[in-house]
Amino acid sequence: MVGAGRSGRGSAGGALIVFIAIFGAAQGAVTLARPSILAERYGVSHYGRISSIMALFLTLTSTAAPLVASLLHDGAASYQPVLWMVAFFAVIATGVLLLVRQERPPALAHPAGVQPGV
Repeated sequence: MVGAGRSGRGSAGGALIVFIAIFGAAQGAVTLARPSILAERYGVSHYGRISSIMALFLTLTSTAAPLVASLLHDGAASYQPVLWMVAFFAVIATGVLLLVRQERPPALAHPAGVQPGV
């Protein structure tokens, strides 16, 4: 960063480093949390299938998102439609998560082998 102080870009370099550190920490947390959340919510018997389906859709959407965002930006000359699309899909994803039935693993459904109503 030669001449960063003269061009006013010195703070941008620092902000970029902070962003990279926070982004990396968040990605690391997601990598650790996702398997735990899936196993806790749906049990370990279906973990492989659910995880692979999630990975498929996450890969496809992560690949397509920059292209779709750029096309929306080019069409509207603003990122406003992109932000609305992200908000829309976040609401849809939350609704789907709330509608999906949570299956409890048999070992956790009735602690210590106690049957309900007995």
